[in-house]
Amino acid sequence: MITADQRDAHEPPYRVVVIGAGTRSSNHIAAYEAIPEARVVAVADRSGARSPAVAAAFGLRAYQDVAQMLAQEKPYLVHVVTGPRGRVDLLEQIAQAGVPLCTLEKPVALDVVELRRLLQLLEWAPTRFAVSHQFRWHPDYEQVRHAVASGALGELHWIDMSAGMSLSGQGTHILHYGMELNGGVAVRRVFGAVSGWDDADPDHPGPVSTEAQLEFSNGVRGVWVTGRAAPRVDSWPTNWQHVRVAAYGASGRAVWEEFGRYEVASANCLLGGAFGGVDAWRRQNLSAQSKFHRAMLAWGHDPGQAPSTELRRSLHEWKVVLALYASALTREEVVVSTWDPDVSLVEDLRAVLRRQAE
Repeated sequence: MITADQRDAHEPPYRVVVIGAGTRSSNHIAAYEAIPEARVVAVADRSGARSPAVAAAFGLRAYQDVAQMLAQEKPYLVHVVTGPRGRVDLLEQIAQAGVPLCTLEKPVALDVVELRRLLQLLEWAPTRFAVSHQFRWHPDYEQVRHAVASGALGELHWIDMSAGMSLSGQGTHILHYGMELNGGVAVRRVFGAVSGWDDADPDHPGPVSTEAQLEFSNGVRGVWVTGRAAPRVDSWPTNWQHVRVAAYGASGRAVWEEFGRYEVASANCLLGGAFGGVDAWRRQNLSAQSKFHRAMLAWGHDPGQAPSTELRRSLHEWKVVLALYASALTREEVVVSTWDPDVSLVEDLRAVLRRQAE
């Protein structure tokens, strides 16, 4: 087993630390190991219960005190792999420490207060933040995205997004991937409905099912469905194994399914294939994560190379989530750019859904 001291003997240019020592942390640490110029040197979790085992597995130093780790390790990049509760406090702490880069997991926030705090953070923080929507760099998705961007589908008309997990689970992933198929254009209007409230996962609370119609700023329309209401196009037994985004244009279609297939079908472009099975999925996941980490490091060199998952854009996506909630409450469409959400929005929605379940 490689020790932390042995790793330090071959110090790369970019030091990385990880906050959070759950299952996802090991996957991300392994992805950094594919980048010779970067190295994870330490891991912390606030309870101190998990970080020693992760540190031992990868030859890292373990911390319980995040401030101590930031002061001693002086990282170039911090990867926050905790659940969203209390994460804004961590991001503010990282910015105050002057860390150049920070990656965080989704969902980016849980309510309106956190949205506002994160917008304020962007006004003063020296740190550049981005969200880990790593499958934006998945090789099959990339083929589909490039085909759409090339104009192979002709004029784009429709974006279709669905996920078997909840809106705060996979729903923000598919919103980002769908928006990327439309060139990253912002959402203009949202009209939606929700049902049920699920507190079973404290890190991803939200409605059991959601469905929304979207209008993007370039006139393209879309549908966005999550949870039990999502269509199933595969035979997988669990909800989380359905993630699908598709684009439809005047002369063709393009589809990417995380656990199914990918295809582009148009007059001048034909490609496609299956996702390859679980082992292939693991390899592609690791590759996509490594490419995302490289994109973050490139952004550190050049402010003009912000990845599509940078925090300001991700906060627009979270505002779209909140607009869906508001539309469900008011039964009216929401114009995202001019709408200022009430601080109590999420609590109001939760209360209504709980009353309906009684």
